[in-house]
Amino acid sequence: MQVVTHISNGAINTSGNDHQFYYENGKKYGHEIDPRSGYPVMNNLLSATVIAPTCMKADAYATAFMVLGVDSSLQICKTILNLECYLIYVDKYGQNQVVYTKGFKKYLSE
Repeated sequence: MQVVTHISNGAINTSGNDHQFYYENGKKYGHEIDPRSGYPVMNNLLSATVIAPTCMKADAYATAFMVLGVDSSLQICKTILNLECYLIYVDKYGQNQVVYTKGFKKYLSE
């Protein structure tokens, strides 16, 4: 899924498992490591794009969101001023879906 964004006076960063992963015993493992378990992340989030005031903050949150998954990422993003996210995930039917914060919409190109 591709979209075009327009941003100024801020930064954008994307982290994802769409290119960096491996299969072992029929399971797909992403390259992010969950620091709580020490094991590769295993959730349905494929990509997290974050808009923040600085590149360092956008990068940190995009990576953290890949570990946390869709619901926790949205919840956190909605509570932090000047932080927006666009998440691509796989639903329970195996279909790619998109969800984003209300404020992210203003950055999307029509």
